[in-house]
Amino acid sequence: DDLGGAKLDLGYDFELAIPTGDTADLYGSQMTHLVSAGYTFGPGLKLNMSAKRIAIADLDENNPNTNVDVLQAGLEFSF
Repeated sequence: DDLGGAKLDLGYDFELAIPTGDTADLYGSQMTHLVSAGYTFGPGLKLNMSAKRIAIADLDENNPNTNVDVLQAGLEFSF
């Protein structure tokens, strides 16, 4: 969407990684969700934000799955 020179970018990404072969006995599957937003204020100035969750399945039925959360934000300048 374009609002008088400003621009909003929204995104979502999903990834499922299932190990095969020799690694299947060592590693559980991983499910990743990534939500991102970028707001361009004008030429050369943009605010980027993202949140990512990686759910790692534990092969040991007695252990719960592990979640890794990553939050990132940054200001982007270009000349």
